[in-house]
Amino acid sequence: MSHYDISRWVDYARNLVPEVQRTPMEAHLNACADCSSALAWLSKVVAAGAAARLSEPPVELVEAARSVFPAPVPVEWPVWAELKRRAAELTYSSLRDPLPAGTRTAHAGFAQVVYRSGPYRVDLRVEGSALVGQVSQEEPAGPGLGVFAVGLLAGKKVMAQAVSNEFGEFCLEYASRSNMRLVVAISKKSCIELPLTPLQLRERGVN
Repeated sequence: MSHYDISRWVDYARNLVPEVQRTPMEAHLNACADCSSALAWLSKVVAAGAAARLSEPPVELVEAARSVFPAPVPVEWPVWAELKRRAAELTYSSLRDPLPAGTRTAHAGFAQVVYRSGPYRVDLRVEGSALVGQVSQEEPAGPGLGVFAVGLLAGKKVMAQAVSNEFGEFCLEYASRSNMRLVVAISKKSCIELPLTPLQLRERGVN
């Protein structure tokens, strides 16, 4: 005896089978104990799923989920060319680190730099095709940055934009081009501008 595929019985249990096809399936059920048993089990699964959709999850579970997966914050992207630029000083570059004994070249897929601009510290690193960063205030003089916008520019062109999380962390898709800069909006009128030349030098194998 041939049998219907299990996916057909799933549709049957969910009342998704057209009436013209239900009649021969019902006739098969009358003669096949295996398919009847499978349908009985599937019907219980469908009923349990329907009941779960009607139930409300515990409030504490909802709050815990919201704390882990916060709702995205609407952002009005800055017009980067109109923001006042703040210069930044390069305080660390992985290019300056001595290579481990026996190593001829640095890892081409990773590079790290640290900039400082007033009370702000910006940590950047390239991991494969991603530019990952974090902005922190070493000398808080007031409320923190909170959630802020960052942009990746090549000349005047905006290559990518992102929004940080509450910890000042962000991630951008990164593909090296000439004259690339990262801009970090620290207010509605100003931003920190960071040249990405040190990171690009690592990709070109300059040591």
